[in-house]
Amino acid sequence: MVTLFYMVSIFIIGLIGGRAPAKAKGHAHRSNLIDLGEAFSGGIFLGAGLIHLLPDSADKFSQLAGDIDFPFASVVAGLGLLLILLFDQLGKSRIQTNKEGGHPTLLFLVLSIHSIIAGAALGLEGAGVASAAIFVAIMAHKGSAGFALGIALAKDDAEPAHHNRTILMFAAMTPLGIALGTYLSSAFTGTTDLALEAVFDGLATGTFLYVACFDILPGAMRSGGRTALKWGAVVAGFTLMALIAIWA
Repeated sequence: MVTLFYMVSIFIIGLIGGRAPAKAKGHAHRSNLIDLGEAFSGGIFLGAGLIHLLPDSADKFSQLAGDIDFPFASVVAGLGLLLILLFDQLGKSRIQTNKEGGHPTLLFLVLSIHSIIAGAALGLEGAGVASAAIFVAIMAHKGSAGFALGIALAKDDAEPAHHNRTILMFAAMTPLGIALGTYLSSAFTGTTDLALEAVFDGLATGTFLYVACFDILPGAMRSGGRTALKWGAVVAGFTLMALIAIWA
C-alpha cells in the first residue's frame, strides 16, 4: 500500500509540474518562489544522496565484500553521475552541431534515466524510513523537473498532443522504476537482493548529486538575486534530510 501511494503521488506531481509552465510564465513573484523551491529541493537532493543513499549503499557493499577493503559505493555513485553527465553532454553537443531543435528530447532522456534509477532504488528499499527520505527527495524535484520539461516543450513549439504525451511518459518513469525495484526485491532474495540494493542505491546517489550540483543549484542560485535566502533554502533542505536520518 505504501509503495502504491508513492507511485501515484509521484505520477501526479510529475503531471502537475509538466502542465504548469504557461501559468507561471511572466510572473516575477512566482518566479522567485520557484527559485526558492528549486534551492530547497537541491538541498534535499544533496542530503538524500550523501546522508541516506550513499551510506546505505556502502553498508550493503560492506556486507557483500567481507574482508575486501574497497570503496565500492563511491565508485558506483561516481559511475551514476558520469552516466548522466555523458548523456547530457552528448545530447547538448549534438544539438549545437545540428543547430536545430532537440533540447526537449535530450531533457526527457536525461530526466527519464534519472527517474528510473531513483524509482528502482525506492522500490528496492521497501517501506522503511530510508525509503521515505528517497520519496521526499523525488517529490521535491519531480514537479520542478516536469515544469522544466514543459517549458522546454513550449519553447520548442511542440504540438499539444506531443507535449501531453511527453509529460505523461515522463511522469510515469519514476513509478515504472519503483515497479521494477519492487519486482526485483520480490524476485530475488539473499545476496542477490542485497547486491541489487547496493548497486541501485549507489547509482541513485550519483544521479542525485548530478541533478543537485549540475542542474538544480546553478540555475537557482544564479537567477533573481537573494543569494543568502536561497542558500538558506539549500541548507534547510539538507537539514531536513539530516533530521530524517535520526530515525533511519
